[in-house]
Amino acid sequence: ALKDGAAVDFASETEKGNTALLWACRDGRQDMIRRLIDAGAKVGLSNSMGVTPLMMASAGGWSDCVRVLLDAGADAGVKTPQKAKTAAQYARERMEAVQPEERSRYEKVLEVLDAGDTPPPASTGAPAASAPVAATVPTTSKASKG
Repeated sequence: ALKDGAAVDFASETEKGNTALLWACRDGRQDMIRRLIDAGAKVGLSNSMGVTPLMMASAGGWSDCVRVLLDAGADAGVKTPQKAKTAAQYARERMEAVQPEERSRYEKVLEVLDAGDTPPPASTGAPAASAPVAATVPTTSKASKG
C-alpha cells in the first residue's frame, strides 16, 4: 500500500489518533519505521494524548528505533501536553517497572537520547555539554519485546 501512495499519517479516531508510525514504534519494528519515514511519515506527529513516535519507541525500550527517529529529525525535547512528559521520562518510568534483567534496554534508550540531545561542538573547539535528562516519573505504559 505504501508503494501505491497510501496515506502514511492517517490516524483513526477509534485508535486514539495513533498512526502506522506510532504502532510500528510501539512494537519495535525498525524496518517498518524506516519504510514509513521514507514514504513521508511525520516523525513529530503525536496521537490524541500528545504521544510522539519517539516517546512510544522509548517506552518500549527500542534503542534502535529511537536512533532511526532521531536521525530522521525527531525532537527528544517535546513534552506531552497534559503531563509534560518527554521520551526520556517514558523510558525512565518503564525502566523502573521492568525486571532487572530488562533494564539495560531502557538504559540504552537513555544513552541514545542523551547522544541525540548533545549539540555539535562549538566553533571555538570547546567540547559541548550534554543536556540533562528529565527526572523519573511513575509508570503508565506496557510494552514487551518480541
